[in-house]
Amino acid sequence: MQKKILVPIDYSDVSKKVVKTADTLAQQNEAALYFIHVEQHEGDDEHAHGRFEFFLRQFDIVSPYHTFLRTGVPYQEILATATVIKPNLIIMASHFHTMIGHAFQESNTVSILHYCNCPVYVYEQHMPTLIKDKIIVPVDYGDADSGFQLVNTWAQCTGAELYFIPADYNKRTQELQHII
Repeated sequence: MQKKILVPIDYSDVSKKVVKTADTLAQQNEAALYFIHVEQHEGDDEHAHGRFEFFLRQFDIVSPYHTFLRTGVPYQEILATATVIKPNLIIMASHFHTMIGHAFQESNTVSILHYCNCPVYVYEQHMPTLIKDKIIVPVDYGDADSGFQLVNTWAQCTGAELYFIPADYNKRTQELQHII
């Protein structure tokens, strides 16, 4: 079974780096890429699809890839697409926000990390003072061998630290809070 990498993009500069990173990782792991872009408002689908294809053509992507153009709330559409294609990994960008921005804006990245059932690599443009990359891997104790291999390969390539979090982490935390 071919490995699948889901790559949400938003045409930002950091998304350009995510596309290149995803293609490199897909080549190393013989994976197919599934790019998704979510428009937040209904509009001219033909124009939006053309812009999406134009954005991807600039990278000379070597790996086989598919595109999904959706309309709606970005994290909801990304999660819905992940449910259908069942990727081994999601690679997505994280954008810097101010503390006030975080308080008033729901982060798509945080929502994906919270609700997704597969490993997520968050590509972040680092400021020199930031620490090493971290990869958070949700674990449900099922058969996730290929996903773990892909995440391990990625961690080795980037020097990232792996953090495994059980799928029932929130439930266990709530149970412990009731006991205390």
